[in-house]
Amino acid sequence: TKVSSSHMNTSFTEVKQMKIQANAKAFRTIALALYKNVHAAIIREGSQNSFDSHLKKKQTKPFEISLPTAFNPIYKIQDFGIAMEESFIEDDERGYLAIFASSKDNTNTQNGGYGIGKCVWLTLTDSYILTNIKNNLKSIYNIFLNNEGIPCLAKISSEKTTEHSGVTIEFSVNQSDIPHFFNNLNVLKWFPNPPIVKNGDSIIEIYPVEKSQISGKDWFF
Repeated sequence: TKVSSSHMNTSFTEVKQMKIQANAKAFRTIALALYKNVHAAIIREGSQNSFDSHLKKKQTKPFEISLPTAFNPIYKIQDFGIAMEESFIEDDERGYLAIFASSKDNTNTQNGGYGIGKCVWLTLTDSYILTNIKNNLKSIYNIFLNNEGIPCLAKISSEKTTEHSGVTIEFSVNQSDIPHFFNNLNVLKWFPNPPIVKNGDSIIEIYPVEKSQISGKDWFF
């Protein structure tokens, strides 16, 4: 029998909230539900984060993507934007490690918001390397699936640097996955400032979709 909320007893002495258990099943279910085409999602999600980071810093230099090749099966995306605070990366409550927690929830100037894009790479690989440079500090992390299939983060190193601020993500892929990255580059055409895409020693030119939008003071369609 369905009970109307207006007739529910609200004088409970104890109320407990249902929780999602952090395990491999939960992560796999969420990730696979959101990303049907993982190769396109990897390109799109990483590019969106880089694009938003450049937008916040007003960085005009394009971010860069290096496609995996037979001789170097590494996918790499590098931006030169605002980067992240170390405290955010290592925060497992509201930071980089927190799924469904996003810094983009309260803004219309950036895309995203699920807070799971940072884990999309783990749908294809067991680990990836994150390099974060901010405030002349270069920190390198390994994000990986543990023996139970749960995403974890381990800090590899942290040192002073004069390198440009930004974030780099890189991971190795199977030979069979290499063509799928090349075949899904069309997702980049929707970015008004597409990245520089490197395929070995050559550069792949990305032509953005011609801008056509209706806009107001704080919005555009």
